[in-house]
Amino acid sequence: MHRLSLLVLCLALSACQKQSTTQAAASGPASQPAKPKMAAPMAPMPQTLKGTVVEKIDTAAYSYLKLKTDMDKQVWAAVMKTEVKSGTNVVLYRPMLMRNFSSKTLKRTFEQIYFATLTPPGRGGRPAPGAQAAGAPQAAKSLSGHGGSSAKKVAAPISQPKGSLSVADLYLQRHKLAGKTVSVRGQVVKFSKNIMGRNWVHLQDGSGEVTKKNFDLALTSQKEFKVGEVVTVQGLVAADKNIGAGYSFAVLLEKAEPAK
Repeated sequence: MHRLSLLVLCLALSACQKQSTTQAAASGPASQPAKPKMAAPMAPMPQTLKGTVVEKIDTAAYSYLKLKTDMDKQVWAAVMKTEVKSGTNVVLYRPMLMRNFSSKTLKRTFEQIYFATLTPPGRGGRPAPGAQAAGAPQAAKSLSGHGGSSAKKVAAPISQPKGSLSVADLYLQRHKLAGKTVSVRGQVVKFSKNIMGRNWVHLQDGSGEVTKKNFDLALTSQKEFKVGEVVTVQGLVAADKNIGAGYSFAVLLEKAEPAK
């Protein structure tokens, strides 16, 4: 599905540049410079980004393009490796802005960079770098969890306190609960810091099935969590949430906070 293509972009670049990124994302933010500034609130992403390529850096799988836009502004963008040359006018689709993105391959940090694709939506092209996840952000296959379910079911069964829902029940009742605040108890299996101005967490409680992809709950929060800890959180339920850049979630727990 083309919609499950792009936010992994930021996460995927890190994952593809180093095989150990997945473990790094599990224990904390991968490849981040020392204490980067928190991203400012994200403005709605444009559907396209147009400009002239003034500089190009190729890696094994991706191309970093420096574009001069119509506003005479220069921006960096990352796409799957392309033969596009300097001087070419290009249109990038579904760009996603990442701040303070650190590239291990290039050994440099981009203050701002867009992850995108040169293929129009619906044409079946490959997703842009970060769109293949890690988490981002850290996001491959469905954001390595940040766009769907985490690849593995790792948490042992965890009993829910009174008034809380299991992860599987939350998936089942997501449409009825959309917009409401609920609490869930589970084990943190993945944590990715400061992606699109939010921290992304994956929670499992042992319920659900891998084949049904209803065992892993993604949530966003301004709080930090440690992988392996068991926590009870509460947040707003979003059903069939599309966050742009090709990312959608069957259920997402937003603005999550540790339950009091």
